[in-house]
Amino acid sequence: MTDKDRMDRIFDGLYEASGINLPEEEKARLRAVFEPMCDLAARVRRKGRHWTERMQPFHGPRPTHPKSTGRTR
Repeated sequence: MTDKDRMDRIFDGLYEASGINLPEEEKARLRAVFEPMCDLAARVRRKGRHWTERMQPFHGPRPTHPKSTGRTR
């Protein structure tokens, strides 16, 4: 079984388990982003990583005003 076949089977199983009906066009778009999302999740999940550890990379909000220091007072 190839990786594509495996991903197709996983996607189809998850789709069936969801119990929702989508138009074929929407299902195709959902399938198109499924594998990249799985790849991204695999890069983030590491053995031994505590579940409370932040996702990487972590980007915090920045002040929007050029003179702002980010402090409220």
